Amino acid sequence: MTANKVLPPESAGFPSATARSAEWRCYILRCSDGTLYTGVTNDLERRIAAHNAGTAAKYTRSRGPVALAFVEVCDGKSAALKREMAIKSMPRTEKLALVETFRKNNRRNVRNRSPHQPVKAKRLTVSRRSTDTGRAGT
Repeated sequence: MTANKVLPPESAGFPSATARSAEWRCYILRCSDGTLYTGVTNDLERRIAAHNAGTAAKYTRSRGPVALAFVEVCDGKSAALKREMAIKSMPRTEKLALVETFRKNNRRNVRNRSPHQPVKAKRLTVSRRSTDTGRAGT
């Protein structure tokens, strides 16, 4: 199995998602109220536009506008859905650490590149916590 690839945010002037539309992505959005929303898509630009238009997820309808905080290319839809569930099961502090690591890695890439040079996103290493949380029904 190949590793997932982390991509820079579209708002930073990187190639559009439509050029890579066959790839499935897991993403985290930061809502206007500070909450985080995690989802999957194979067309990131369209999906973010739908979130901001209030036609994507019920959760983000009243929390817009949203901003892309994290995105990761996955090996397929199944891998993207599994990654989404793994992220959703993380505590908020781990999600924020994931977003911050992504932001720092991609800020460095943006600062040191010319506008026409492609960016190679770095692979993030995330500590895995035990799946046994001791909480029933969660």
